[in-house]
Amino acid sequence: MYSRFASNFYRNGLEKGFQLMGADASAPSEATYFHMQKVERATTFIYITVCDTTRADWQALLAKDAERRAQVQGLLNQVQNVALLYLMAEPTAAIDPAAIPAALIEPYEGQPVYSVFWRINLENGEITTAPDQPKELFGLGDMTRKAYAQAKAAESGFDAVSAAQSLLGGGHSPHPNIVPMKKTPPRTKTHAHSFLTRIRFLNLNLYPKYHHAYIVYGIIAINLLVLVAMHVAGNPMSPYTAYRFGGNFYASVVYGGQWWRLVTSTFVHYGVMHFMANTVGLVIIGTRVERYLGRAMFATIYLFSGITGSLLCLLNVHLRDLFIVSAGASGAVYGLMGAVLVITRLTRRNIENLNWQILLVWLIIGVVMGFTLANINNAAHLGGFLGGALVGFGMLAVMAYKK
Repeated sequence: MYSRFASNFYRNGLEKGFQLMGADASAPSEATYFHMQKVERATTFIYITVCDTTRADWQALLAKDAERRAQVQGLLNQVQNVALLYLMAEPTAAIDPAAIPAALIEPYEGQPVYSVFWRINLENGEITTAPDQPKELFGLGDMTRKAYAQAKAAESGFDAVSAAQSLLGGGHSPHPNIVPMKKTPPRTKTHAHSFLTRIRFLNLNLYPKYHHAYIVYGIIAINLLVLVAMHVAGNPMSPYTAYRFGGNFYASVVYGGQWWRLVTSTFVHYGVMHFMANTVGLVIIGTRVERYLGRAMFATIYLFSGITGSLLCLLNVHLRDLFIVSAGASGAVYGLMGAVLVITRLTRRNIENLNWQILLVWLIIGVVMGFTLANINNAAHLGGFLGGALVGFGMLAVMAYKK
């Protein structure tokens, strides 16, 4: 019964945006215990431990619990609240509470809502808590009861080992003990569906790695300094001024070999409104990318998508025989949008309230504005978006391949 309950709890958790954090790799497929985590609205860090009381190694659990609490204490500096849930799965209602070490229960008793110890009876699905503890926590009670109901209605002939191997690509995962409910044929790394499935189940730690997005702030500062310098040097709305400060011009890049303009043009803007529009995108999307995906990944996405946006702009100029000097960080901003859209869509996880639906609407609005308003470079936007999407998918692909 625990095998089916744990499988459904794990699967339901994935659908709710939780990530697998670790398990007892030496345990059989039904798992002695496992840990999951989730960031909820970037303020509450939810961490769950699910344990089988009949097979628990209490000494190992106590050590893991102490280690986990130390990790969570460190995370308090990154998020405002941390929710801890310990879920003990018991085979019957008659289990002796004394069998559970007091040192494991006491830290949860009498604590605020964010530290909870639950026990679920696997015979009737009843969840018991201490008198001063909540019966519900961020919908986890409903998720627990749903997993129990699914386990009770499980099909006959459930094969936990085969199910684990089918989920984890043949059982090569370091944690082959968390299993889904239904059996599926084994998949290989060359199968497209298997590859996308592995991406979906990636253990991608989407919680803030940094408090501040210093690279984003630095880029905004450079853009502002360039804009001020353009005002001092002449008319910032003039293509000639933009060209002097590194704007993207077809003849100079292709025939003059000035390929550096593919990058420098992303720091040049046609006036205050152009600068402000791209700054808003950098603040909303760029800060999240840098804080959640890391500074190296942000820099890679920003530079690569800025270059691809500039290249597609040059192609558009060549095909339409235009005579323009293009400039602006919008290609790189759309690249950040493309990367986050791909990552959140394929992994089904949000990055601080940003998800693929919101970004898709934003993209559609930007394209419509590009065709209805003057002086908007849709080619650079599209090129940047495709470049960022490619980097985002490449990051997930590398992680899935190594999995």
